[in-house]
Amino acid sequence: MLNFTPTGLISDFFAALAPYMPPPPPDALPPPLWGSEEHVRGLFGDRVESLEMSRDEYVEKVESPGAYVDLFKRTFGPVVATYASLADDPERLAALDRDFLEFATRTNRGSADGPAEYHYEYLLVVARKRGSAS
Repeated sequence: MLNFTPTGLISDFFAALAPYMPPPPPDALPPPLWGSEEHVRGLFGDRVESLEMSRDEYVEKVESPGAYVDLFKRTFGPVVATYASLADDPERLAALDRDFLEFATRTNRGSADGPAEYHYEYLLVVARKRGSAS
């Protein structure tokens, strides 16, 4: 599994969107927990023969922060659904556009003249079931 870490950019990404998304169920755990080694070890415990984890970085590149926002508005399910849910509320839709672009501008690690770069830390998890062939 490749899981974004809770301390990486994915948490800032979802924090920018959270005020506009419906609240999760009360007992739901945040998906970025799957990027925590401690959490993954707790989930798998001794049910696996081996559990290997390593951290790395995934970099997304687009022409500009605005292009990054547009890409996610068209292709990333949670963002598409959030925008669709606000279709009848132009003020909140404009606020979401503003906040999402602010996030994309603030977190851009590319050069000022482009392309924009977004660095997402992830945890690579390789687990083998007990009794499975290597």
